[in-house]
Amino acid sequence: MDEEKAEKAQTAKKTLAGREPAARRMIAYLLIGLLGLVVSGMLILLGFGIIDVDHIKELGVILSPIIALVSAATGFYYGTKSNFTNGK
Repeated sequence: MDEEKAEKAQTAKKTLAGREPAARRMIAYLLIGLLGLVVSGMLILLGFGIIDVDHIKELGVILSPIIALVSAATGFYYGTKSNFTNGK
């Protein structure tokens, strides 16, 4: 019975370890997409004259944390990706 539980636990660990790089990649791509959406939305609103430059300065409150989050996530993704390719 204990051997069966240990085998199931080992299989679960291998399954999660196999999905981890794909999950990190998806999170990094989604965050990059979010950043692109926010920046393009700001540029579109500016282009149509809905907002002006002063409002864009105020949107920096939203943009700064998104940039920090995207930077951290992509750095973490590419850092762990290089560890997997180097065999660590």
